Amino acid sequence: MIKKIIAIIILITVVLFFFWGESEQDLGDSYYYLPKYEAIDVGYPGGAIIYKSQQKYLFSDIKISGNIIDVNSNDNFVLAVQKLDNLNIETDSLQYFIIVKKTDLMYGPFNSELYLQTRINLEIPKKLNLEIN
Repeated sequence: MIKKIIAIIILITVVLFFFWGESEQDLGDSYYYLPKYEAIDVGYPGGAIIYKSQQKYLFSDIKISGNIIDVNSNDNFVLAVQKLDNLNIETDSLQYFIIVKKTDLMYGPFNSELYLQTRINLEIPKKLNLEIN
């Protein structure tokens, strides 16, 4: 009986982990986010990326690569912010990107001011945010 309970707990944990990881990475409309920790696990040398593919882990159309620190999406847009390894203090170390899913157009890289203006121009909902720590 105890073995069955342990097996059920393990099964539930694996299923929850699988679906949690999938939702974080699946941005919709064949767009995916591959975080740095996952890139290491699957042997992708380029670090965190956003890519478009008909199949997960097929990196033939990489849209944004590098040190992506946050990503968010809805039915129409993918938003991403990338931290540059920049030692020049006078320039912004963050770059912002916007992908319009229906047209596959990518805007950016932007500094924060241009990013915010482009959000307004594209009418991106205010509730679709990026979290920068």
